[in-house]
Amino acid sequence: PFPTPAAPPQIEIPTVPGDVSVEPIAQHVPAECFYVRCGSYRNFRWMRTTFEQWGGDLRNLTAVRGLDYEISDHVQRQLALQETALAKLLGDTVIRDMALIGTDTFVREGAAIGVLFQARSDLVLGTAIQAQRQAALAATPTAKQQTIEIGGRKVSLLATPDNAIRSFYVSDGDF
Repeated sequence: PFPTPAAPPQIEIPTVPGDVSVEPIAQHVPAECFYVRCGSYRNFRWMRTTFEQWGGDLRNLTAVRGLDYEISDHVQRQLALQETALAKLLGDTVIRDMALIGTDTFVREGAAIGVLFQARSDLVLGTAIQAQRQAALAATPTAKQQTIEIGGRKVSLLATPDNAIRSFYVSDGDF
């Protein structure tokens, strides 16, 4: 039999005093998730470029050797979300804020991470994301897209049987 799984203690989340301003994007992050806010698409581009220069991920900023585990490519494929040339040029006009969120950062094995956007233009961003999902669906014969319900909300799930692609998409106003 398997050993009893570890049960970390619940983290008590303090009540935020009324006079403390919290960025709107943080209100859409589940309490159990880590949250790395970029503040803008330009800041995300800077962070991504820095990681690429140092071998692809945060670990290589502090390690002596730089190994490229192709983490960025892996995450982009898993989420069916690519950074396009057009996004590099127009990202800040479409995206107000963005954050990386999740519960598991072990990307080489299939992390539980995602990208949370706050759109300047909900229609443009949503259309771009849907186009990328449709392209991934067309390019991957084993991929299937379905609508499921999570927490009382309709969510689009795009996935392959091996979870090489496992992408959930939901929109909540500008988020």
